[in-house]
Amino acid sequence: MSSGMRCASFSMGASARSASNRRSSRAKDRGCACCGPAPSPLHSSATHSAPSTRVTIVPAGEVDAQAAALSQGGKRIAVLAQRLPLKAHKYVTWINAGRRPEQYAQDLYANLRTLDKAACQQILVQDVPHDERWDAVRDRLTRAASQVSDSDDTGALAVLP
Repeated sequence: MSSGMRCASFSMGASARSASNRRSSRAKDRGCACCGPAPSPLHSSATHSAPSTRVTIVPAGEVDAQAAALSQGGKRIAVLAQRLPLKAHKYVTWINAGRRPEQYAQDLYANLRTLDKAACQQILVQDVPHDERWDAVRDRLTRAASQVSDSDDTGALAVLP
């Protein structure tokens, strides 16, 4: 459950809740019986999940060109796209996250963490389709791209037109 939602045992009275907790041997210090652990405040913020490497959202047709241009001179670049690269680049780490919004969303933070750990100087993310099924993914990507790094205190959104 998300941190903003409450389960039925949370909203019930104390006596009913204690009876519910007795049914679960692991209920102590783990939240309610049906939901398990309460969400950790550390893991609930968007900034905790955001990579420390600068994230830039790039239009789909420009991902390869941007990766090639930015990797000139040995600069390491990471790419999260919905397809394979058109050609391999020596200094580009590429993840093909696929075209299915449900799977893309499920793997998004793991993919961003992987690219963040790749010691790249920038992460380029292919813009997702402007379709209702991609709205949640687009929101998460926009949040990741809007995080202010220590070297960039402008707070500008890193989205290329």
